[in-house]
Amino acid sequence: MSAVSGVAINVASYPIVLALGWFSQLVWTRWKLRGDRKLWEPFLGGGDLAVILTDKPGRKTPKVSVTEVEAFSDLRSVLNSLGKEIELQIGNAANYAVLRNRRFVCLGGPVANPITKLILDGLHNLPVSYDPTLIGFKTANGGPYIEVVAKDGTGTVTDYGLIVKLSKVNPKATDSCPALIVFGLRGAGTQDAVRAILTDAPVREFMSKNREANYYALLRFSKNNASDPCEIESSGTF
Repeated sequence: MSAVSGVAINVASYPIVLALGWFSQLVWTRWKLRGDRKLWEPFLGGGDLAVILTDKPGRKTPKVSVTEVEAFSDLRSVLNSLGKEIELQIGNAANYAVLRNRRFVCLGGPVANPITKLILDGLHNLPVSYDPTLIGFKTANGGPYIEVVAKDGTGTVTDYGLIVKLSKVNPKATDSCPALIVFGLRGAGTQDAVRAILTDAPVREFMSKNREANYYALLRFSKNNASDPCEIESSGTF
């Protein structure tokens, strides 16, 4: 075979090699993201996914919790990798009448986030509740689940977060969409709950298994247990 023929073959095969490499990378990426795609399946349809954060009054403009911004950033990164665009909204400016007919994720509890409060107030069969007086959660079988601080006051030892997923915000409306509510006793708990959704195997397995249902998961975060910082305290469908 002449040198010219060899060069011609190499040139001709180069696009094929590129195509095979691209296809292999595509298959690998889809395989790597298969768990995320399954978990987030109810939220991947339709248009942009709205994510609502809490806000507090500021001197000139409303202020958003740093921990919630970090949680939002982590969440957006995963959803963007699944091809889902995110629209950031601020709780007090969000329009619930519009949100009821689109997919959304709400970060922050009912005290600070009005959308979370509206949704929780309408869930009379949810087996877990948030008590703003105690700053803790209650279930039919236990509680209150409140923050535990170290005896020397150096920081939090135990914290809690709640995940609530609705297949339809308005069960009576045919065009109503799913919603996910995530919050902790404080901002750090909200961030830990989002981190659990993204990385904790038992939490992710529970969410994926029940992705078509209404479900809740009350999570306990042990700050002094590095090997197993997150456990499901209570969970189920409703």
